[in-house]
Amino acid sequence: MNFSQVDEFLNMLHTRRGKAGLDLAIYLDGEPVYRRQLGMADCEHGVPIGHDTLYRMFSMTKPITCLAMLQLYEQGKFLLSDPVGVYLPEFMHLNVAHRQPTECASMTLHHLFTMTSGLTYNLETEPLQKLYRERPDFTTREFVQAIAKSPLAFQPGEHWYYSLSHDVLAAVVEVISGQRFSDYLKEHIFEPLGMKDTYFWLPQSEMHRACVRYHYDYDHHEFVRDPGETDTQRFNTYQRSCNFESGGAGLTTTVDDYARFANMLTRLGTAPDGTRIIAEGTLNMMRENHLAGQQQQDFNWIQFHGYGYGLGVRTLINRAAAGSPGSLGEFGWAGAAGTYLLCDPARNLTVVYAQQATPNDEIFVQPRLRNMIYAALEY
Repeated sequence: MNFSQVDEFLNMLHTRRGKAGLDLAIYLDGEPVYRRQLGMADCEHGVPIGHDTLYRMFSMTKPITCLAMLQLYEQGKFLLSDPVGVYLPEFMHLNVAHRQPTECASMTLHHLFTMTSGLTYNLETEPLQKLYRERPDFTTREFVQAIAKSPLAFQPGEHWYYSLSHDVLAAVVEVISGQRFSDYLKEHIFEPLGMKDTYFWLPQSEMHRACVRYHYDYDHHEFVRDPGETDTQRFNTYQRSCNFESGGAGLTTTVDDYARFANMLTRLGTAPDGTRIIAEGTLNMMRENHLAGQQQQDFNWIQFHGYGYGLGVRTLINRAAAGSPGSLGEFGWAGAAGTYLLCDPARNLTVVYAQQATPNDEIFVQPRLRNMIYAALEY
Protein backbone atom coordinates (compact mmCIF):
# COMPACT_ATOMS: atom_id res chain seq x y z
CA MET A 1 0.00 0.00 0.00
CA ASN A 2 1.20 3.47 -0.87
CA PHE A 3 -0.81 6.45 0.33
CA SER A 4 1.57 9.19 -0.87
CA GLN A 5 -0.94 10.46 -3.45
CA VAL A 6 -3.64 10.55 -0.77
CA ASP A 7 -1.28 12.60 1.39
CA GLU A 8 -0.74 15.09 -1.42
CA PHE A 9 -4.47 15.33 -2.09
CA LEU A 10 -5.23 16.08 1.57
CA ASN A 11 -2.48 18.70 1.64
CA MET A 12 -4.04 20.32 -1.42
CA LEU A 13 -7.49 20.35 0.18
CA HIS A 14 -6.02 22.18 3.17
CA THR A 15 -3.84 24.68 1.32
CA ARG A 16 -5.84 25.32 -1.88
CA ARG A 17 -9.47 24.18 -1.38
CA GLY A 18 -10.29 25.97 1.85
CA LYS A 19 -10.40 23.10 4.35
CA ALA A 20 -9.22 24.44 7.72
CA GLY A 21 -8.95 20.95 9.17
CA LEU A 22 -9.58 17.39 8.03
CA ASP A 23 -9.33 13.83 9.27
CA LEU A 24 -9.15 10.62 7.24
CA ALA A 25 -9.21 7.07 8.61
CA ILE A 26 -8.90 3.94 6.45
CA TYR A 27 -9.39 0.38 7.69
CA LEU A 28 -8.99 -3.08 6.19
CA ASP A 29 -11.02 -5.77 7.95
CA GLY A 30 -11.42 -3.48 10.93
CA GLU A 31 -7.71 -2.74 11.32
CA PRO A 32 -6.34 0.79 10.69
CA VAL A 33 -4.00 1.06 7.69
CA TYR A 34 -3.95 4.86 7.28
CA ARG A 35 -4.72 7.89 9.43
CA ARG A 36 -4.08 11.54 8.64
CA GLN A 37 -5.17 14.53 10.69
CA LEU A 38 -4.35 17.87 9.18
CA GLY A 39 -4.95 21.52 10.07
CA MET A 40 -6.97 23.16 12.80
CA ALA A 41 -10.22 22.41 14.59
CA ASP A 42 -10.22 25.99 15.91
CA CYS A 43 -7.98 28.45 14.08
CA GLU A 44 -8.56 31.36 16.45
CA HIS A 45 -7.52 29.40 19.53
CA GLY A 46 -4.83 27.33 17.85
CA VAL A 47 -6.51 23.95 18.46
CA PRO A 48 -5.28 21.29 16.01
CA ILE A 49 -7.34 18.41 14.68
CA GLY A 50 -6.89 15.41 17.01
CA HIS A 51 -8.36 12.04 17.92
CA ASP A 52 -10.72 13.77 20.36
CA THR A 53 -12.04 16.31 17.82
CA LEU A 54 -15.83 16.24 17.57
CA TYR A 55 -17.56 16.71 14.22
CA ARG A 56 -21.20 17.35 13.37
CA MET A 57 -21.96 14.38 11.17
CA PHE A 58 -25.24 15.85 9.91
CA SER A 59 -26.68 13.34 7.41
CA MET A 60 -24.24 10.60 8.38
CA THR A 61 -26.70 10.25 11.26
CA LYS A 62 -29.12 8.67 8.78
CA PRO A 63 -27.48 5.21 8.46
CA ILE A 64 -27.49 4.92 12.26
CA THR A 65 -31.19 5.77 12.42
CA CYS A 66 -32.05 3.28 9.68
CA LEU A 67 -30.01 0.54 11.32
CA ALA A 68 -31.84 1.15 14.61
CA MET A 69 -35.14 0.70 12.80
CA LEU A 70 -33.89 -2.46 11.12
CA GLN A 71 -33.01 -3.96 14.48
CA LEU A 72 -36.68 -3.57 15.38
CA TYR A 73 -37.63 -5.01 11.99
CA GLU A 74 -35.66 -8.16 12.84
CA GLN A 75 -37.73 -8.50 16.01
CA GLY A 76 -40.95 -8.53 14.02
CA LYS A 77 -42.03 -5.13 15.33
CA PHE A 78 -43.04 -3.89 11.87
CA LEU A 79 -43.07 -4.62 8.15
CA LEU A 80 -41.65 -2.23 5.58
CA SER A 81 -45.09 -2.13 3.97
CA ASP A 82 -46.79 -0.89 7.15
CA PRO A 83 -48.51 2.52 6.89
CA VAL A 84 -46.66 5.19 8.89
CA GLY A 85 -50.00 6.20 10.41
CA VAL A 86 -50.16 2.91 12.33
CA TYR A 87 -47.31 4.20 14.49
CA LEU A 88 -47.73 7.97 14.12
CA PRO A 89 -51.46 8.82 13.90
CA GLU A 90 -50.74 12.30 12.53
CA PHE A 91 -49.63 10.60 9.30
CA MET A 92 -52.87 8.67 8.86
CA HIS A 93 -54.54 11.27 6.61
CA LEU A 94 -52.14 13.22 4.39
CA ASN A 95 -52.83 15.46 1.43
CA VAL A 96 -50.65 16.05 -1.60
CA ALA A 97 -49.86 19.60 -2.70
CA HIS A 98 -51.47 20.74 -5.97
CA ARG A 99 -53.81 17.77 -5.96
CA GLN A 100 -57.52 17.59 -5.18
CA PRO A 101 -58.04 18.28 -1.45
CA THR A 102 -59.87 15.00 -1.12
CA GLU A 103 -56.88 13.01 -2.43
CA CYS A 104 -55.16 11.35 0.51
CA ALA A 105 -51.70 9.86 0.41
CA SER A 106 -50.72 6.49 1.83
CA MET A 107 -47.18 6.63 3.20
CA THR A 108 -45.40 3.45 4.30
CA LEU A 109 -42.29 2.90 6.37
CA HIS A 110 -40.51 1.79 3.20
CA HIS A 111 -41.22 5.22 1.70
CA LEU A 112 -39.52 6.81 4.71
CA PHE A 113 -36.46 4.53 4.52
CA THR A 114 -35.98 5.16 0.79
CA MET A 115 -36.70 8.92 0.66
CA THR A 116 -39.74 8.35 -1.55
CA SER A 117 -42.25 9.59 1.04
CA GLY A 118 -43.27 12.90 -0.50
CA LEU A 119 -41.71 14.85 2.38
CA THR A 120 -39.15 17.61 1.74
CA TYR A 121 -36.31 19.25 3.69
CA ASN A 122 -38.18 22.53 4.17
CA LEU A 123 -37.49 23.59 7.76
CA GLU A 124 -39.32 26.90 7.38
CA THR A 125 -42.92 25.78 6.89
CA GLU A 126 -45.55 27.61 8.92
CA PRO A 127 -46.22 24.62 11.22
CA LEU A 128 -42.49 24.37 12.02
CA GLN A 129 -42.13 28.13 12.44
CA LYS A 130 -45.04 28.04 14.90
CA LEU A 131 -43.37 25.20 16.77
CA TYR A 132 -40.07 27.14 17.00
CA ARG A 133 -41.90 30.19 18.37
CA GLU A 134 -44.19 28.49 20.83
CA ARG A 135 -42.15 25.46 21.90
CA PRO A 136 -38.40 26.26 21.73
CA ASP A 137 -37.73 23.10 23.77
CA PHE A 138 -39.80 20.88 21.44
CA THR A 139 -39.37 17.11 21.40
CA THR A 140 -38.76 14.68 18.55
CA ARG A 141 -42.44 13.71 18.51
CA GLU A 142 -43.57 17.35 18.45
CA PHE A 143 -41.24 18.07 15.52
CA VAL A 144 -42.66 15.16 13.56
CA GLN A 145 -46.23 16.16 14.38
CA ALA A 146 -45.49 19.60 12.89
CA ILE A 147 -44.03 18.01 9.73
CA ALA A 148 -47.27 16.09 9.19
CA LYS A 149 -49.31 19.30 9.04
CA SER A 150 -47.85 20.34 5.67
CA PRO A 151 -49.00 18.74 2.39
CA LEU A 152 -46.69 16.28 0.67
CA ALA A 153 -44.77 17.35 -2.42
CA PHE A 154 -45.94 14.22 -4.31
CA GLN A 155 -47.76 10.96 -3.82
CA PRO A 156 -45.47 8.60 -1.88
CA GLY A 157 -43.56 6.30 -4.21
CA GLU A 158 -43.74 8.59 -7.26
CA HIS A 159 -40.28 10.12 -6.82
CA TRP A 160 -37.05 10.03 -4.85
CA TYR A 161 -36.56 13.30 -2.98
CA TYR A 162 -34.12 14.01 -0.14
CA SER A 163 -36.14 14.92 2.91
CA LEU A 164 -36.90 14.76 6.62
CA SER A 165 -38.01 11.14 6.23
CA HIS A 166 -35.42 9.76 8.62
CA ASP A 167 -36.37 12.27 11.31
CA VAL A 168 -39.79 10.65 11.12
CA LEU A 169 -38.18 7.21 11.45
CA ALA A 170 -36.55 8.36 14.71
CA ALA A 171 -40.03 9.06 16.09
CA VAL A 172 -41.15 5.60 14.97
CA VAL A 173 -38.23 4.08 16.89
CA GLU A 174 -39.48 5.88 20.00
CA VAL A 175 -43.04 4.63 19.56
CA ILE A 176 -42.09 1.01 18.85
CA SER A 177 -39.33 0.72 21.47
CA GLY A 178 -40.96 2.85 24.17
CA GLN A 179 -37.62 4.61 24.66
CA ARG A 180 -36.30 8.06 23.90
CA PHE A 181 -34.43 7.83 20.60
CA SER A 182 -31.02 8.59 22.13
CA ASP A 183 -31.58 6.02 24.87
CA TYR A 184 -32.41 3.36 22.29
CA LEU A 185 -29.27 4.15 20.28
CA LYS A 186 -27.12 4.14 23.39
CA GLU A 187 -28.39 0.77 24.59
CA HIS A 188 -28.54 -1.09 21.29
CA ILE A 189 -25.81 0.47 19.12
CA PHE A 190 -23.44 2.85 20.89
CA GLU A 191 -22.67 0.86 24.04
CA PRO A 192 -22.32 -2.53 22.27
CA LEU A 193 -19.88 -0.90 19.82
CA GLY A 194 -17.96 1.02 22.48
CA MET A 195 -19.06 4.42 21.12
CA LYS A 196 -18.59 6.69 24.13
CA ASP A 197 -18.15 10.00 22.34
CA THR A 198 -21.37 10.41 20.35
CA TYR A 199 -23.99 13.07 21.18
CA PHE A 200 -27.19 14.66 19.93
CA TRP A 201 -26.87 17.76 22.11
CA LEU A 202 -23.22 18.52 22.83
CA PRO A 203 -22.58 19.30 26.52
CA GLN A 204 -20.89 22.63 27.21
CA SER A 205 -18.12 20.70 28.93
CA GLU A 206 -17.23 19.14 25.56
CA MET A 207 -17.64 22.24 23.40
CA HIS A 208 -13.89 22.94 23.40
CA ARG A 209 -13.41 19.72 21.39
CA ALA A 210 -15.95 20.60 18.68
CA CYS A 211 -14.54 21.42 15.26
CA VAL A 212 -15.48 24.90 14.04
CA ARG A 213 -17.23 25.18 10.69
CA TYR A 214 -15.35 27.55 8.38
CA HIS A 215 -15.56 29.03 4.93
CA TYR A 216 -12.47 30.29 3.18
CA ASP A 217 -12.18 33.94 2.21
CA TYR A 218 -10.09 33.77 -0.96
CA ASP A 219 -9.84 37.58 -1.17
CA HIS A 220 -8.20 37.88 2.23
CA HIS A 221 -6.69 34.38 2.31
CA GLU A 222 -8.13 33.41 5.66
CA PHE A 223 -10.53 30.96 7.26
CA VAL A 224 -13.72 32.64 8.51
CA ARG A 225 -16.10 31.16 11.07
CA ASP A 226 -19.60 30.51 9.82
CA PRO A 227 -22.44 32.37 11.60
CA GLY A 228 -23.38 30.63 14.83
CA GLU A 229 -19.90 29.18 15.38
CA THR A 230 -18.96 30.65 18.76
CA ASP A 231 -16.90 29.43 21.69
CA THR A 232 -20.09 28.24 23.39
CA GLN A 233 -22.11 27.02 20.39
CA ARG A 234 -21.68 24.98 17.23
CA PHE A 235 -24.89 25.77 15.37
CA ASN A 236 -26.85 22.93 13.79
CA THR A 237 -29.93 24.23 11.98
CA TYR A 238 -31.33 20.67 12.00
CA GLN A 239 -31.09 20.37 15.80
CA ARG A 240 -32.81 23.45 17.24
CA SER A 241 -33.94 22.07 20.58
CA CYS A 242 -32.12 20.17 23.30
CA ASN A 243 -35.14 17.82 23.46
CA PHE A 244 -35.22 17.16 19.72
CA GLU A 245 -33.05 14.29 18.50
CA SER A 246 -32.77 14.52 14.74
CA GLY A 247 -32.59 11.09 13.15
CA GLY A 248 -31.60 12.78 9.91
CA ALA A 249 -28.83 15.15 10.93
CA GLY A 250 -28.36 15.40 14.68
CA LEU A 251 -25.29 13.45 15.78
CA THR A 252 -21.91 14.86 16.76
CA THR A 253 -19.04 12.42 17.23
CA THR A 254 -15.35 11.70 16.64
CA VAL A 255 -13.93 9.88 13.63
CA ASP A 256 -12.78 7.08 15.93
CA ASP A 257 -16.27 6.63 17.37
CA TYR A 258 -18.04 6.74 14.01
CA ALA A 259 -15.48 4.28 12.62
CA ARG A 260 -16.66 1.71 15.17
CA PHE A 261 -20.10 1.91 13.61
CA ALA A 262 -18.69 2.01 10.07
CA ASN A 263 -16.50 -1.07 10.52
CA MET A 264 -19.52 -2.99 11.78
CA LEU A 265 -21.35 -2.06 8.57
CA THR A 266 -18.44 -3.22 6.40
CA ARG A 267 -18.32 -6.50 8.31
CA LEU A 268 -22.04 -6.96 7.53
CA GLY A 269 -23.34 -6.49 11.04
CA THR A 270 -20.50 -7.71 13.24
CA ALA A 271 -17.98 -5.49 15.04
CA PRO A 272 -14.28 -6.43 14.84
CA ASP A 273 -14.49 -7.83 18.39
CA GLY A 274 -17.25 -10.22 17.30
CA THR A 275 -20.23 -8.31 18.70
CA ARG A 276 -23.18 -8.73 16.36
CA ILE A 277 -25.36 -5.65 16.01
CA ILE A 278 -27.60 -6.80 13.18
CA ALA A 279 -27.97 -9.89 11.00
CA GLU A 280 -25.98 -10.11 7.78
CA GLY A 281 -29.12 -10.69 5.72
CA THR A 282 -30.73 -7.55 7.12
CA LEU A 283 -27.61 -5.50 6.47
CA ASN A 284 -27.49 -6.77 2.89
CA MET A 285 -31.12 -5.73 2.44
CA MET A 286 -30.16 -2.27 3.73
CA ARG A 287 -27.50 -1.89 1.02
CA GLU A 288 -29.61 -3.27 -1.84
CA ASN A 289 -30.86 -0.73 -4.36
CA HIS A 290 -34.55 -0.11 -3.59
CA LEU A 291 -35.21 2.42 -6.38
CA ALA A 292 -36.77 1.81 -9.78
CA GLY A 293 -38.00 3.80 -12.76
CA GLN A 294 -38.59 7.48 -12.02
CA GLN A 295 -37.18 7.12 -8.50
CA GLN A 296 -33.82 6.01 -9.89
CA GLN A 297 -33.86 8.86 -12.40
CA ASP A 298 -34.44 11.29 -9.53
CA PHE A 299 -31.38 9.99 -7.69
CA ASN A 300 -29.15 12.04 -9.97
CA TRP A 301 -26.67 13.85 -7.75
CA ILE A 302 -23.40 14.17 -9.66
CA GLN A 303 -21.28 12.40 -7.06
CA PHE A 304 -23.75 9.49 -7.01
CA HIS A 305 -23.87 8.66 -10.71
CA GLY A 306 -23.80 4.87 -10.93
CA TYR A 307 -25.30 4.47 -7.49
CA GLY A 308 -28.72 3.45 -6.29
CA TYR A 309 -30.27 4.10 -2.89
CA GLY A 310 -31.06 1.49 -0.29
CA LEU A 311 -32.47 1.85 3.22
CA GLY A 312 -30.61 5.02 4.18
CA VAL A 313 -27.44 4.51 2.13
CA ARG A 314 -26.17 4.92 -1.42
CA THR A 315 -25.10 1.66 -3.04
CA LEU A 316 -22.87 1.12 -6.09
CA ILE A 317 -24.80 -0.56 -8.91
CA ASN A 318 -22.85 0.48 -12.03
CA ARG A 319 -19.08 0.89 -11.82
CA ALA A 320 -18.79 2.32 -15.33
CA ALA A 321 -21.43 4.99 -14.75
CA ALA A 322 -19.88 5.88 -11.39
CA GLY A 323 -16.32 5.93 -12.73
CA SER A 324 -15.47 3.94 -9.62
CA PRO A 325 -12.93 1.15 -9.07
CA GLY A 326 -14.96 0.03 -6.05
CA SER A 327 -16.91 -3.19 -5.66
CA LEU A 328 -20.56 -3.49 -6.61
CA GLY A 329 -22.48 -3.08 -3.38
CA GLU A 330 -20.03 -0.55 -1.90
CA PHE A 331 -22.22 1.68 0.23
CA GLY A 332 -22.31 4.62 2.63
CA TRP A 333 -23.40 8.23 2.84
CA ALA A 334 -22.15 11.77 3.52
CA GLY A 335 -22.90 14.86 5.62
CA ALA A 336 -23.60 18.54 5.00
CA ALA A 337 -20.21 19.74 6.29
CA GLY A 338 -18.34 17.33 4.00
CA THR A 339 -18.09 14.16 6.08
CA TYR A 340 -17.99 10.92 4.07
CA LEU A 341 -18.53 7.20 4.72
CA LEU A 342 -17.49 4.33 2.44
CA CYS A 343 -18.03 0.66 3.25
CA ASP A 344 -16.89 -2.04 0.81
CA PRO A 345 -17.54 -5.52 2.24
CA ALA A 346 -16.00 -7.27 -0.79
CA ARG A 347 -12.68 -5.52 -0.11
CA ASN A 348 -13.08 -5.38 3.69
CA LEU A 349 -12.53 -1.63 3.27
CA THR A 350 -13.89 1.11 5.52
CA VAL A 351 -13.29 4.84 5.03
CA VAL A 352 -14.38 7.65 7.35
CA TYR A 353 -13.49 11.22 6.35
CA ALA A 354 -14.36 14.34 8.34
CA GLN A 355 -14.16 18.09 7.80
CA GLN A 356 -16.39 21.03 8.76
CA ALA A 357 -16.48 23.30 5.73
CA THR A 358 -18.87 25.59 3.87
CA PRO A 359 -19.27 24.94 1.02
CA ASN A 360 -18.58 21.26 1.65
CA ASP A 361 -17.04 20.71 -1.82
CA GLU A 362 -18.21 17.08 -1.77
CA ILE A 363 -18.67 16.83 -5.53
CA PHE A 364 -14.94 17.51 -5.93
CA VAL A 365 -13.56 15.79 -2.84
CA GLN A 366 -15.42 12.54 -2.37
CA PRO A 367 -15.20 10.79 -5.77
CA ARG A 368 -11.51 11.70 -6.09
CA LEU A 369 -10.74 10.56 -2.57
CA ARG A 370 -12.57 7.29 -3.20
CA ASN A 371 -10.66 6.59 -6.41
CA MET A 372 -7.28 7.44 -4.89
CA ILE A 373 -7.83 5.20 -1.88
CA TYR A 374 -8.66 2.18 -4.06
CA ALA A 375 -5.55 2.81 -6.14
CA ALA A 376 -3.37 3.25 -3.04
CA LEU A 377 -4.34 -0.22 -1.81
CA GLU A 378 -2.78 -1.77 -4.94
CA TYR A 379 0.65 -0.19 -4.68
